[in-house]
Amino acid sequence: MLLVCLTLIAGYYADSFSQDTETVTLITPKEAALKDALPEKLVKIIPKGVAPGPEIIIRSPKNGKTYKQPLEIDMSFVPSGNIPVSIETFRVVYVKFFEIDITKRVKQYIREKGVRVPKADIPKGEHTLKIFLSDEKGNVTSKKLTFNVL
Repeated sequence: MLLVCLTLIAGYYADSFSQDTETVTLITPKEAALKDALPEKLVKIIPKGVAPGPEIIIRSPKNGKTYKQPLEIDMSFVPSGNIPVSIETFRVVYVKFFEIDITKRVKQYIREKGVRVPKADIPKGEHTLKIFLSDEKGNVTSKKLTFNVL
């Protein structure tokens, strides 16, 4: 019984550690090669008149910057007022001619206070993401992020 417990504990810590060292394919080369979005798809992502939701602070990658592979994805969520963040509403969409929801690829890295993917594999080129998050009252926040990978 002790051996089983020790094996389970070792497995748990190994899984926790592997999240920090394994590289996650965030965008595939096939997706990166798709035709770019039309300019009007990039203009407005949340309609006017919608109350602001939680703040999304993107530490990495920075908008307009260039990075080498693999890159770190690091963002924090800050509640608006006293309204808790609803992390179940977090979405990441890769913007191409057809938008691709890539949320499932980062799901294991989503926490109440933010998202951190230590090593994201993203092909060379310019990439645009739309990020959405709501609070428990349904107030939505969105961010558009464009960056380059060498």
